[in-house]
Amino acid sequence: MSSSRPNLSSSESDRRSASTATDTTKCQGEITEQADEPVGEGYSELSSRRANLGCGTDYIDGFHNVDVRNVAADQNVDLNDLPWPWADDTFDLVLLDNVLEHLDDPQLALTECARVVEIGGEVVVRCPYPFSPGAFRTDHKAFLHPSEFLDGGHYTIPDFELVEWDVTTVRLGRLFPTKESALWLCDTFGMFGISSWEVRLRVREEAIVPDTS
Repeated sequence: MSSSRPNLSSSESDRRSASTATDTTKCQGEITEQADEPVGEGYSELSSRRANLGCGTDYIDGFHNVDVRNVAADQNVDLNDLPWPWADDTFDLVLLDNVLEHLDDPQLALTECARVVEIGGEVVVRCPYPFSPGAFRTDHKAFLHPSEFLDGGHYTIPDFELVEWDVTTVRLGRLFPTKESALWLCDTFGMFGISSWEVRLRVREEAIVPDTS
């Protein structure tokens, strides 16, 4: 089913509207074969410079939808097979919606995002909160926490700067006035008060070199 998602944020820049105005049509069960050579901005089968990686059945109009499974996607790619089949700076926005926790190496996947997204472009990551029931699916390979991207997060994501972050609260988590207090409560007491979290990252011109002294 096509979707008008994602609600990435009200701060989405108008500068991308021209580059993402290309009309897209949902493939009816037909999958584009993975290219033998890296493809870039001029690749005729890229339906958009916005990528929805690991789309599953959540096809988003206006995005280049990618999945490994035999679903209605624009391109069939195994995200565990590195490097990804796109040239540097192919996209200006990548969405990973409940995808990183399925991959063999989430950090390497983020490194690939930094390569295929242009400088100044953005990557949006959504994952289940570690104490939520949704985090315990048998096909998940990692528990991921937003702290990876908050204070000190440049150690794990040196190619990005944090633009914004948020959590989706449930149950007792909704009683707290801020996302910071809800996250503290759930982290401290191991409570199911958050169902998922989201970060928006921007690709830096130069990666941060961690101070190891």
